Amino acid sequence: MDKPINLDNNLNSLGSKIKIEKNKYKQKLLEEDYDYIKFLNSQRSVVNREFYLIVEETKDNEKLLKQKLNDIIQEFNSISLVAEMISSEEWRELLYLILNPCTSLDIFKKDATGVTRSFKERIAPTGLKIGEKDLILGDSYISIVTLRSYPSLVNVGWLGAVANVEHTRMVMSISPMDTFEISNTLKKSISEVKSKMININDYNDQIILNNQMQDYVELVNRIDREHEKFSLLTVNFLCYGETREQLEKTKKELKATLSAYGLGGSDLMFEQERAFKMCLPIMYNELEKNFGLPMPMMTVASSFPFIFQNLQDDGDSIMLGNDALGSLLFFDLWKRTNKRNNSNAVIVGKSGSGKSTAIKKLIRGAWCRGSKIIIIDPEREYKDFCNSVGGCWIDAGTGIGKSGIINPLEVRHGADESDDDSKNTTNDLSRHFQTFRTFIKYYLQDLTAYELTKIEEILIEVYKDKGIDFDTDLSKLESKNYPIMEDLYHKVVEKLKLARAEKDARDVISSLEKISSMLKRATIGADSRLFNGISTISVDKDTDFIVLDIHSLVDSDDTILRTQFFNILSWCWNEISRDRNEPVILVCDESHLLIDPKNPDGADFLKKCTKRCRKYNSAVWTITQNFIDYTADGLERYGQVIIDNSTYLLVMAQGQREIESVQKMMNLSESEVQFLLTASKGQGLFVIGQDTRMPIQIHLREEEKLLFGNAGGR
Repeated sequence: MDKPINLDNNLNSLGSKIKIEKNKYKQKLLEEDYDYIKFLNSQRSVVNREFYLIVEETKDNEKLLKQKLNDIIQEFNSISLVAEMISSEEWRELLYLILNPCTSLDIFKKDATGVTRSFKERIAPTGLKIGEKDLILGDSYISIVTLRSYPSLVNVGWLGAVANVEHTRMVMSISPMDTFEISNTLKKSISEVKSKMININDYNDQIILNNQMQDYVELVNRIDREHEKFSLLTVNFLCYGETREQLEKTKKELKATLSAYGLGGSDLMFEQERAFKMCLPIMYNELEKNFGLPMPMMTVASSFPFIFQNLQDDGDSIMLGNDALGSLLFFDLWKRTNKRNNSNAVIVGKSGSGKSTAIKKLIRGAWCRGSKIIIIDPEREYKDFCNSVGGCWIDAGTGIGKSGIINPLEVRHGADESDDDSKNTTNDLSRHFQTFRTFIKYYLQDLTAYELTKIEEILIEVYKDKGIDFDTDLSKLESKNYPIMEDLYHKVVEKLKLARAEKDARDVISSLEKISSMLKRATIGADSRLFNGISTISVDKDTDFIVLDIHSLVDSDDTILRTQFFNILSWCWNEISRDRNEPVILVCDESHLLIDPKNPDGADFLKKCTKRCRKYNSAVWTITQNFIDYTADGLERYGQVIIDNSTYLLVMAQGQREIESVQKMMNLSESEVQFLLTASKGQGLFVIGQDTRMPIQIHLREEEKLLFGNAGGR
């Protein structure tokens, strides 16, 4: 049943934000959203799909009926589908919408005629005219199309795909069948098919009949051996339109959709009146035996179309797109329930899937509604977007001027596993040593455990030379107060000279030689522009849209790219943990670039960020093309934890090679696998928590396309 949406709460929330917003760019985006939501709210054609289950019981058994309804509601709730008993007023509104499909519900609600009318008078259409294959009901043209055939093999929710054709309503009727009767009927059908096969010479027709016979035989076996129960399923589609032309267009679209899914539908000639009665919630089933389809109960159970949950967060939410049933999706990233306990997200999709568009749409909606955005951008996909909203774009891949250096030796707040600072006995300097160890393992590969320990011993002395030790109040220090890589290098050289002079053991001297040689390129070599110097990245505290661009490093060797990626990530974490009252979204695009099987510490740091960000009222979005890099030996557990720590997961189109890793990490069903393999641009599987999965279509408005620019594709 399609029901017109009411977006008044969304409009009120947006209106309040517009009044107090001082940022001109945010105000403009909020006004665009307001105008669009207002337009949607005014359109009678914009509807949500709702499903109603009518349960019949004898008049004198009201108690049993209520028990049945309560049991059904509990069963729905147990599989995370929201179900509730409708009120008397909602029941009256439902009847009105069925009888007046092309008329606004507001007319019924207001009923401002000034004349006292009975309920029947209020819901009754203005007239009825019955034709051969349609009928005119008030201002609506109506025609009933019935389901006449279905494929032998069906997936769960096999009717769901055809339940969202515009200007149609699907009505299902289910009645139990006598097992003995259906078994005999099937056996007769087998005999009839065998007779036909004898008289048909066409090879293709022979194959069709043989397949039909095999289906019948299989059903008989299931009845005789497995005691399979059967029901009579009648599926009617009520098609409607304001004109006969519109009605015919709807019927054509419906039949094409049915055919695409292996289903067959036909008009009910001269039976439109009785067929229409079957579409009313009055348990009329006179045509059931003529047009009902005998089906095993498992097939009937799989036919229910309400297999997807709807997402309609009220108030301050983003209009994301449509679900599989055509209903609008309104998403509030910061909403908290027992199943939505953080705002982390993982977005996965192959090149050309529309992944960039989806991310930018989410970023746009979150930013103009008050979230601070920090993006690590390896592909220069966000520069145009950033400039369009007056954000701060930083070239973090060249090390030139302001857009240059993040000093690896500047102590920043580290990400650890604790959610309670009172349990955290290590200070920031101690945690920084852990972070720097990961940095060094990225930059200076093939170091031994002894060499790593030696660097840390020397580093302690370097900090002491600057008056910094484990008891220092680091909150009083500025960037200029910290040592730089050059200081570390010179201290190593000093230690090397001393070791040679004192004729230390050969392995000690060899280790110091190796370390000094490796550190030299970070000090006076090509890499000094990135790593040697006081931090020059300067971001105003009021800046809330930051893009850290490392595109110039993409073609560099993996060592430099991964090292700087991690260096930036640690800087970003410091920004997140600076203010617990400010919601921050850290977007790690192409996050697989950080993943190195030789150095799992980087993946571990990202994992800890996703775990701790909730404490700081923030979120981490990790974005990659596929999960393959997360499933490498030694990294799978980190990748799985990142997913498990993310309430939201958006998986867009996947290739045959990538789908295996996705299926492994998400336990996809066969239908979900096929959906992702065949998904068009902008389509994806949106997962919320552990048990909510919905196919969606991302919707992009023209003004959003202009805002996002061309980078990354659309």
